[in-house]
Amino acid sequence: MERLVMDNKKALLRAHGFTLVELLVVIAIIALLMAVLLPGLSAARRQAKNVKDMANLRQWGIMLSLFAQDNSGKLMTGWNGGTMWMTDLLKYYKGSENLCLCPMTTKFRSDFPPGYLFLPNTTDQTFVAWGKFGVNGYYLPVWAKQGQYGSYGINGWAHNPLTIGVSGTFNVTEDPMHPTYWRTIDVPHSDKIPLFGDCMYDGSNPDTSDSAPTTQGVEQQGSDMSIFCIDRHSRGSTNLTFMDGSVRKVGLKELWRLKWHRSFNTTMNYPPSFWPAWMKGYKDYPVVE
Repeated sequence: MERLVMDNKKALLRAHGFTLVELLVVIAIIALLMAVLLPGLSAARRQAKNVKDMANLRQWGIMLSLFAQDNSGKLMTGWNGGTMWMTDLLKYYKGSENLCLCPMTTKFRSDFPPGYLFLPNTTDQTFVAWGKFGVNGYYLPVWAKQGQYGSYGINGWAHNPLTIGVSGTFNVTEDPMHPTYWRTIDVPHSDKIPLFGDCMYDGSNPDTSDSAPTTQGVEQQGSDMSIFCIDRHSRGSTNLTFMDGSVRKVGLKELWRLKWHRSFNTTMNYPPSFWPAWMKGYKDYPVVE
């Protein structure tokens, strides 16, 4: 009787156990499911961050519009006025400083060794935020405050600069018959004029002759456009706020078709050789008269 009970116990244990082959099959199935599901989850996370970025840019469009309304329709003076958008708009977003950051950015320039300058080395800045100013040796410009940071930048041509810049900056002279700066948001075709967006610095002044960056995520010397030409969200595109407050995805090659300043030539013919290897497969944008 006792032996019968023992045999039954052993049989029960065998019935509820797993063989090595069975365990390996289960592990293989789990690995297969993870391989199938993880890319989808990664894409979903990326899309969620893109939606958050768009929401941030809409907020900046509203804040820039509020600033203009509070200043007779004019935008901030910019670099040569001694302040920049992150200081001029501080009263609108104070307490929500992370609005300055694109959700895709993973580190700051100040995370790098003191005195580490990005130009002209080859560090990929696609997911690097500028700032924190004055931290870890990262320079503190005259127009910013200690610790300020961000991963967005303004179209410098949108500014309303001073003729005589404050000490430590520069002067601005324009042909009154052919001005370059927009200075105000109250302009025709404002939906075609870039105002704000993902950027390697706090802003730049793109021009028609600016070359495309030869290496992905690296600033091209002499090209302010390269500072906005970052593939941060999806293949071959970035996100921008326009002068009318609208926000949309913009193809990287399309950047050269937007009206950055009043004299910007959007009909320039760029031959295939103009585009570096990393951009050649991206969508082309023909001239639209």
